Amino acid sequence: VAFLTCIKGLPQDAIRYEIFPYWSYGYLIMLPVLCAVAELIGYKPAVIIGASGRLLTSLVIVLRLSDCSVIAMQITQITLAAGFAAHHALSAIMYRGTPREQYTRVVGFTSASGVFASVAASLAGQLLLSLHLAQLGSLFLISLAATSASLLVAFGLPSRQPRPVFAAPRLGESH
Repeated sequence: VAFLTCIKGLPQDAIRYEIFPYWSYGYLIMLPVLCAVAELIGYKPAVIIGASGRLLTSLVIVLRLSDCSVIAMQITQITLAAGFAAHHALSAIMYRGTPREQYTRVVGFTSASGVFASVAASLAGQLLLSLHLAQLGSLFLISLAATSASLLVAFGLPSRQPRPVFAAPRLGESH
């Protein structure tokens, strides 16, 4: 909110009532769409779409063209929702590619790593701001760089196509 009001020049009422609700609606739409993409096309494309949505969010936020633009910030909420909706496809990649006895450990480690990274990034950002070592806008540039790196990592994910949704297991194959 501080970034959108102080740097982007948007009123708080517009942020609360005209921008933030778009994340919920965007997620409501993007979740079934990306689930369908994951099952019909593959999990990797769904993750790449999600990472691309997050990258687009960061790009729109750092561009000066989006200053004072409610529409641009509404778009960022939808593209960010795509990033969140893609998490399910990433879990499916882990489910398909991890031996059954290790799946819980892998998902737990991955989830814990994500939470730790979010908390560490938030604390580091707040520390940089508090010590006046960075401005709010520069933190979004750091986020843009990290998001770009995550998109590159997404291209390196396994690209094994999913089995059709209602297909029976192949002979000698177990779930």
